[in-house]
Amino acid sequence: MFRLTFILLLLSITCKAQQDAQITGVISDNDNKEPLPGVMISYGTNELTQAVFTDDKGSFKIRPLAPGSYNIRFSILGYETLSTTGVRVSDGETVVLNKTLNFSNTLPVVRKEEYRIPLMPRNPNTPLVISYEDIKYAVDKNINALAASTAKVFQADAGEPISMSGSRYGTVKYIVDGVITENEPKLPGCAIEQISIYNSSIPACYGDATGGIIVITSKSYRF
Repeated sequence: MFRLTFILLLLSITCKAQQDAQITGVISDNDNKEPLPGVMISYGTNELTQAVFTDDKGSFKIRPLAPGSYNIRFSILGYETLSTTGVRVSDGETVVLNKTLNFSNTLPVVRKEEYRIPLMPRNPNTPLVISYEDIKYAVDKNINALAASTAKVFQADAGEPISMSGSRYGTVKYIVDGVITENEPKLPGCAIEQISIYNSSIPACYGDATGGIIVITSKSYRF
């Protein structure tokens, strides 16, 4: 019993020693040497997954840390970002990192990219969307004609009813700005902001629709 207690105590001391390691320091301006509060210190062994901030005196403390090698990044708006890699911390060690940051009057670089609609949406209830830009350049701007330009929607001829996913004609429901109608709405194309077409996996909020749902949002409703 005494031996077991001694082993548990030894393990406890060992684990505590491994968690007592820390990194501390003070971050200051490189020109006037004044401390910088609010500097974000991101750290991690591989990716920078955690962060702390400097206090009003520019000091920070990262603890508890397991022994190992850490990558650290110091960043704040108005100053150049500083990265320090391979900061090695041993059992119970306190590593002091006092750093200075250079003032920068240039704005951080922002990368701009255009969102791409995924080819296969993850949510099965995601509708097919016809935007106002698509409607603007469409030859026929009637609701049924626009819907027939998408997959799984069939129209025998211009002005005829449509069939969705093999359903019977006349079973499609139209919803215009939240109002349900059984017939094709006579909205001019210039008044439509967006058309959402549900021809499979219809959400339960639309009731017992069997042939499909066409949701129309007008520009007046949107804006």
